[in-house]
Amino acid sequence: MRKVLKQIDEQRCTFTGTFSRFGIKNGYCGPMKTVLLQHISDEDGYEVADHLWFNLTKGFEALNMQPGDVIQFDGRVQRYTKGYCGRDWEKQIEHPIRDDYKLSRPTKIRRVIEDQKMISVV
Repeated sequence: MRKVLKQIDEQRCTFTGTFSRFGIKNGYCGPMKTVLLQHISDEDGYEVADHLWFNLTKGFEALNMQPGDVIQFDGRVQRYTKGYCGRDWEKQIEHPIRDDYKLSRPTKIRRVIEDQKMISVV
């Protein structure tokens, strides 16, 4: 569970994350494109999640992201239930039902340009 996100449940905050790759998930109307952000940090630079998946919204798509880009966005912390809900008891043991936390409704999505440090050769 993402314990830091649990502490700020239902709050809207600013976060940053490093774009890793695109993915695909099964959606109601067919395959949907997704975005994987890693090393999600809050405004103070404290890591709140090692990774999070988001739907590829127009905001993410407009950035034309490349792996390694640092992305800043506002998102709401939201609780969700994860785990196996079917009738296979072995899968229920492997993946028990539990609560976890995610960031939803990303807005104000933008790329962060980090200052490049000059390296001098001696």
